[in-house]
Formats: sequence, structure tokens, C-alpha cells
Amino acid sequence: MLTLRVSSADGTRLIAMAGDLDMEGATALEEAALPGAGTGPGTGTETELVLDFSLVDFVDSTGMYSLVRIHRAWRERGGRVTMINLSDEISEVFELVGLTGGGFS
Repeated sequence: MLTLRVSSADGTRLIAMAGDLDMEGATALEEAALPGAGTGPGTGTETELVLDFSLVDFVDSTGMYSLVRIHRAWRERGGRVTMINLSDEISEVFELVGLTGGGFS
């Protein structure tokens, strides 16, 4: 199960996650992260999304696909997505499937 803590300040939406980013967690993450959830790019208030993975244990293909959708949505509105505190294992998988670089930070 994925739990989310969402905060916003100075044009940045921060989502701190804990648990597994799987099918269930991906749905919750998209609801919290996609522009239009609260205030997003295009409203003039938030231009960056920061996803904190410090307490994420596992990411499956559904979670990866959600990250791609979130990234595309923010980029289309002129925003940016940054992923922080990735474990070595998750970072390695993300690199293998191309979820780093190309606009992901």
C-alpha cells in the first residue's frame, strides 16, 4: 500500500511517498500528481512536481507507466518533474527502462 503526503510551496508541489508504487498506489499517485489536482502548471502557481521516493520499497510496471503519464502531463503544461531519494535498486531499474534523463530529473 502506498501512502502519500502532499504539500505545496513556492511553485512546487512535493509528494512524499511511502510503501509500494504498484497498481493501487499508481492510481493514488496520479490523482495527487497530475496537473489539475489542486493547482498545477497552467494556473501560474505550480511549475514543478517533486516526487520523494525515500520510503518507496517497490515500483512495478504500472507505477512506471504512471510516472511517464505524470511527466508528460506536467511537461505539456510547461512544468517539470523531479524524482528524489531513489534507492539504488529503483534508480537502476528506472535507468534501464529510460525513466531518467529526457526531462526527468
